[in-house]
Amino acid sequence: MTIPRFTGLLVLFGALGIAVVVLRADQVRRSNHIQQLQFEQIALRQVIWTKEMEIARLRSPQMIRDRASRLAIPLVPPYEEKSVLPQEEAWVAE
Repeated sequence: MTIPRFTGLLVLFGALGIAVVVLRADQVRRSNHIQQLQFEQIALRQVIWTKEMEIARLRSPQMIRDRASRLAIPLVPPYEEKSVLPQEEAWVAE
């Protein structure tokens, strides 16, 4: 084996080694980034779940009554019940 051939092989293997190290480092960086995004996703899901529970609690009828009484707001139904049919024809709907 001649010296130029040996030098060429040495350069080729060196370049391949550097390429493998660079690719591996990039893979590690990307997997760390993916893991950080997964942790952030879990944290955001917990926040969403907490907010959904708070919304459900605030929508509960008892909570609405408590807030209305605290703020002295009279509770009235949003509409009056009305019969669509005249009283003498109400038997049709039954």
